[in-house]
Amino acid sequence: MAINKNIALTKGSSYLGMPIQLGESGCLVQGILDGILKLLKYQLSRHNKVIVLRYDVFLAGVELEITSFNQEFIRKIRSSYSLDAKMLWVREKGGSEYNNGIHYHYILTIPQKTETSLPSLGTAIKKIANHCLKKRLNMPEKYDFPSEFDIESPIKDKDFMQKPYSSFRGFFLLDRRYITPEETNKQKMDIQVALEKKKGYKYLDISKIRNRNYNKNKVLGGVLEECIYAISYLAKMKTKEDLPKGERMFAPPSYTETNLREGRAEQIAEFELMVDKAFAMFEVN
Repeated sequence: MAINKNIALTKGSSYLGMPIQLGESGCLVQGILDGILKLLKYQLSRHNKVIVLRYDVFLAGVELEITSFNQEFIRKIRSSYSLDAKMLWVREKGGSEYNNGIHYHYILTIPQKTETSLPSLGTAIKKIANHCLKKRLNMPEKYDFPSEFDIESPIKDKDFMQKPYSSFRGFFLLDRRYITPEETNKQKMDIQVALEKKKGYKYLDISKIRNRNYNKNKVLGGVLEECIYAISYLAKMKTKEDLPKGERMFAPPSYTETNLREGRAEQIAEFELMVDKAFAMFEVN
């Protein structure tokens, strides 16, 4: 693997006290990890509860102007769910012969205003992504995207592989009240019990713990640690080292804030200190 020496990498099993997944890559891009942590801290400093969703976009045998797709996608998410929704995306080059192997992974964060079914929300987000794909690729509305079942199965049909699709990969619900090591340790025990009793857990998709390739059936922490472990996948160096020259590796969201109501800036500053302190506790544990 030809690694760009100008890119800062980390090779440990944790980063700033948080578990990360090295997988086959063996190293993760620090800039992407920092971007992930900044996004989570930013949202938790402004909202009591934040939904974190992971999804992918595979273009297969077609080309897509990704900036216009991203702009339309986040615009629809904000109009449907929250103006404060933010996302981070990465570009990767895999081994597929289609579209030169280029595909995209996303982290979408949406403040939770009311109780909602997270699996149902994930399905709805996928439908929005597929709608945007159809529009940007000038595909007929009746075009049938591959099902989640088909995507997870071994793909041998080359015609099938040429179909673009988006894939919902999991969810987490972060609650600002439960982001200290003390609180996440309590969650860890609850998740372990749910795992052993083969039950669900409302704050994350527990099936991902049961079925993941690395640390299978092993609970690594509370919802915050499990979330960071899962989405750290986006930071893997493998599949990024051979990106076409000039193509950006990842893009964080914009953090510009305007028209804050009176007293809101002071409130945000107070919560920022609280969130930063909570995250810092993991570094010394």
